[in-house]
Amino acid sequence: MQQRNYFGKSATTVAMCTALSWAAYVAFGGQAPPQEWNILLITSDEHNAKIMGCAGHPVIQTPGMDRLAREGTMFTRAYCAVPVCAPTRQTLITGRYPEEHGQFSNAHRFDERNLTWAHHFKQHGYTTACIGKMHNNNEQFSFGFDLRLRQGEGDEEADSAIPKGRRGGGKNTLDPTEQKIYDGIADTRLRGWPVDNAEATGDGLVCNSAIQYLRKNKDRKFFLHVSMVKPHWPWNAPKDFYFMYDPQKIDLPPVIPGDLANDPVPQEEFTKFKWNEMTEAQRRLGRARYYGSLSWLDSHVKRLLETLDELKLVDKTLVIYTTDHGDMAAEKGLWLKTLMFDASARVPLLMRMPGALKPGTTNGVLINHVDLFPTLAGLVGTEKDLPANLTPESGVKCQCCAQKWPEVGVFS
Repeated sequence: MQQRNYFGKSATTVAMCTALSWAAYVAFGGQAPPQEWNILLITSDEHNAKIMGCAGHPVIQTPGMDRLAREGTMFTRAYCAVPVCAPTRQTLITGRYPEEHGQFSNAHRFDERNLTWAHHFKQHGYTTACIGKMHNNNEQFSFGFDLRLRQGEGDEEADSAIPKGRRGGGKNTLDPTEQKIYDGIADTRLRGWPVDNAEATGDGLVCNSAIQYLRKNKDRKFFLHVSMVKPHWPWNAPKDFYFMYDPQKIDLPPVIPGDLANDPVPQEEFTKFKWNEMTEAQRRLGRARYYGSLSWLDSHVKRLLETLDELKLVDKTLVIYTTDHGDMAAEKGLWLKTLMFDASARVPLLMRMPGALKPGTTNGVLINHVDLFPTLAGLVGTEKDLPANLTPESGVKCQCCAQKWPEVGVFS
């Protein structure tokens, strides 16, 4: 039985057009230049799509993401499959919705029978690697990647200077005033601290290992997924980033009395986690430290782009940045994810592909994480051998024009 959506068409038909019109929209003539392309996919965790410099945010500093938007395309209506970490992450790598790949929640375990984009791109001659967080409750599983380094691990073969499993960071003593503000927040997830050794923390290790991988494989066709954790709570970051934003000088969304009166689930969370009891000072501190964590994440994006510069790989590498889901980040007085508000469900999506994606453009086509796998395959020319069990609506035929992508061309 097909579900109906607000547009009056079946969800299957709309989504099928979505995946293919997206790919056709972004490419000149619907096809990438005829060459072998590397793929660098950078993902984060819990990034509110509104909070990027390139998205017009008045405060946040994100030079890495801004560069990607300036040199590529920014998609303004990209949404996650579901605003929960594990299910939507597995939708990304499989091109299937949670009810199809089987990881319905963070508590479920990923089914190893699922085919992933690693299997697909490896079949097409790519050396494949995933470095960082996957959150599948089956962490020993390789997902089909040639190299799989979990969060907090270093690649001993690629860089012996970062021992496997090494972690760092620790907590510095916070200013007593700031500590008192944190102590007054009932939801103990809403915390942060300055990090002592940025190079030895989870995302620092992930970025360093990814850079070493790029240097080692610069002469091979690679598919590299770099999976960062920030700006997910706790909002720990190196001192320069942790204290980058003055809580008194940032923007703060208003909390309007009665705003959630007709939304029982958000209203329940609002009171359950006692977010309704948070003071303005507490909300300002939390949002400012979220910003700092996000800017630190952006510094890794910037370093990865600069590594492509150094290795002269810019003109042959498709770069994608996205996240698993958003974060309410104090909007409506709410925090974190799981809610079907734009701040929680919409995701940033930036793509750069020189000669194929028009630089400095925005694209408002409605897309979903389930579309990413087949679209990447279409852009690099491997769409003919996609797994047979992909979600039907992210498949290879657009019912509106009855043509097969990529021959469909640019939509008017």
